[in-house]
Amino acid sequence: MDSGKNNSNSSHCCLLCGASEIYHFYFDQRLTREFYQCQACELVFVPSEFHLCPKEEKEIYDHHDNNPNDPNYRSFLNKLGSVMIENLPTASQGLDFGSGPGPTLSLIFKEAGHECEIYDKFYADDKEKLNTEYDFISSTEVVEHLDAPSQTFELLFSLLRANGILGLMTKLH
Repeated sequence: MDSGKNNSNSSHCCLLCGASEIYHFYFDQRLTREFYQCQACELVFVPSEFHLCPKEEKEIYDHHDNNPNDPNYRSFLNKLGSVMIENLPTASQGLDFGSGPGPTLSLIFKEAGHECEIYDKFYADDKEKLNTEYDFISSTEVVEHLDAPSQTFELLFSLLRANGILGLMTKLH
């Protein structure tokens, strides 16, 4: 974190809440892009001029090793999965949003007796999955990559049935 550059930047607004009080947070030298933090909702984000194009973004995801048979990967995903499973009614219907190149969390839910569809804009881009209501939606290591988080959250909440569960897991800054 670069605490030396804590100046407000009025040319950008928060991508989540729209607030204009944002401050420089970090400069990524490897990808040569700026990160800012919103003072209202604390979101850390990359302004749109630093967003990767879809091709560049997919190239990064293609290097992820998301193997459903890897016990370490399953253990990592179970940090969210086990908590959600404990709180789900029997035989719930769900969606793993941003399932990645090796959908695994959906398998964990299925193994626990739940139905779980997958959606990923690069690997499982079936828009019909975004027109159905669910008892739960999971999303791991996705929200920090959203270029329009407020619209995505509106969509996800619209897909949840009454008393549905939205489970998110992401890195804390």
